[in-house]
Amino acid sequence: MAYSRLAAYVVCPGVLYGAGEDDSQMHRLWRAAWEGQQPLQLHGEGRNRLPTLHVQDLAAFAEAVVLQQPAGRYLLACDEEAVSQAELLGAVGQLLGNKQMQ
Repeated sequence: MAYSRLAAYVVCPGVLYGAGEDDSQMHRLWRAAWEGQQPLQLHGEGRNRLPTLHVQDLAAFAEAVVLQQPAGRYLLACDEEAVSQAELLGAVGQLLGNKQMQ
């Protein structure tokens, strides 16, 4: 049967950023900081780690999966270092002059 040669993978990307993520959490964060909404919203204490990934890196990851066909079928695609929510909000706020977090 032809389907026996079909390799299927599940790729779970981190929080995407880059081009065209208008409805994503990252876009809402940048917009809130840009518009000066005070304070930027933390969820919990902000210590949770956020695995992030640029959309171009996701495309490169998908290409590598097709070319290399790894043994694992469930793959996590994210940047090498996960940043905490508080660190991310702090950096965005610093950059855009919105430094208050709640």
